[in-house]
Amino acid sequence: PRDKPSAEGSVLIVERWVLATLRNERFFSLADLNIRISALIEDLNGRTMRRYGKSRRALFDEVERTQLDHKRIASHIRSSQRSGHITVNEHMPKSHQRYANTTPHTLRKEAAKVGSNTAIIYRASAE
Repeated sequence: PRDKPSAEGSVLIVERWVLATLRNERFFSLADLNIRISALIEDLNGRTMRRYGKSRRALFDEVERTQLDHKRIASHIRSSQRSGHITVNEHMPKSHQRYANTTPHTLRKEAAKVGSNTAIIYRASAE
């Protein structure tokens, strides 16, 4: 968080450099554009930085790759359920929160509010 503005600034500089380099080139497919952008990024990462006397790639290999040590980058709890998406109610829009914990009992009550025929149809289909 403390270095976020610095990182955002660096991303902006790289983005502008890539766009400036590509401004007079024409591409006829997205794949060609992606290949060219990848080549530019590889070139940028291979350049020696004056301040460090090393390239970004060499610095990454030396410092950060050893810190990764094959650890998970994202550590969040995964659900083993296959029946849909699970989320925290507070992360849902207010208009959707009332449907988050729908049970057969709440569906029965909602069907009764709509009308007696709807309640009968719901009961028949739920059984």
